[in-house]
Amino acid sequence: MKLHKLRVKRTAAIYSMGAEDAESFWLITHGYAMCADQALKKFRSLDNGNNYMVAPEALSRFYIDFKGQRTAVASWMTSRERLDEIDDYAHYLSEVLRTYRRGKKTILFGFSQGGTTMWRFINQIKPDFDVFINWAGDIPEDTNYDMPYLQGKRLIYVFGKNDQYVDNNRIKAFEDFAGELKMDIRFMSYDGDHRIYEDVLNSITRII
Repeated sequence: MKLHKLRVKRTAAIYSMGAEDAESFWLITHGYAMCADQALKKFRSLDNGNNYMVAPEALSRFYIDFKGQRTAVASWMTSRERLDEIDDYAHYLSEVLRTYRRGKKTILFGFSQGGTTMWRFINQIKPDFDVFINWAGDIPEDTNYDMPYLQGKRLIYVFGKNDQYVDNNRIKAFEDFAGELKMDIRFMSYDGDHRIYEDVLNSITRII
C-alpha cells in the first residue's frame, strides 16, 4: 500500500458580524465539535459599530448526538496526517485574513481547540496582528516561537476556574512554559467552566 497526497480545493463556510468599516477586526476560531456561527453568536454584544468579526469554520466535519438529534459539527484537525492538516488550516486562515481583514486593529481570538489552532497559525504564517486572546486552548510546546516577532503584541490567556478541561496544573504548566520563553502572556481567570461568557468577553475588550 502506497500513500499519495494531492492538494485539492475546498469550499469553506465563513460567518461575519458587524460593520465592515469598524476600527477593529476580529478573526475568530471556534472550538472542537462546534460550528463557526455557534461561536460567533457569543460576540453579539460586540456588534456595536466598533468591531468587524469573521469566523471561519473548520473544514473537517462530523456528527454528534446533541439533545437527541444528530448534529453536524466541525474540528480543526486530528492526529492523522497531522502536519498536513496544520499546514492546510494555517494557509486557510491566512487566506481568510487576507480576504476579509478590515480596520486598523487586528484581534485574533481562539476558543479551546481554536486557541491551539490560532497559535499554530501564528507560528507558521507570522501574520500581522495586535492582540491574541487564547480562551482555554493549549499553548503548543512542540513548536519554535519567534520571540522578536511576538514582542509588542498583546497575548492574553483566559480560563475558567471551573474549566473541566484546563485545570490548575495545566495553567501552571502554561505559565512555567511562557516564563521559560520569556513570553509576556497575561493570564486572566473567571468564575465559570469551559465556555465563552459574554460578560467576561466584554470586560476583556475594555482592556485591549
